[in-house]
Amino acid sequence: MVIYELVANWLTGGAWNGIVSGLVTLFVGMVIWGILYMITLAANVAGKISQTLSDVSRLQQQMPGMYGLDDLFRASDSQEGTQRQGPQGTRVVEGTITDLDEERRKRRYE
Repeated sequence: MVIYELVANWLTGGAWNGIVSGLVTLFVGMVIWGILYMITLAANVAGKISQTLSDVSRLQQQMPGMYGLDDLFRASDSQEGTQRQGPQGTRVVEGTITDLDEERRKRRYE
């Protein structure tokens, strides 16, 4: 396209007009290819992130005793203590109500 623009404008408008239009066409083409490259790069990165998250999710489902993402969020938001999976998949809560009451009293006095 650059050669076509250069020759066509050279013949109709002179050498200077042909060179300028050829350079403008080259610049516009490079910008368009750069934008297409960025879009492709972003799509590849998003695809790899999605694939990684699905692989992690699949591995968590295959391995017993592993925390799932929802378990991690529940454990960090929990006020009863840390939560983990027991042998039969039931939740085991470390700490008791009396331990929590003692901790609250200690915090009030500090």
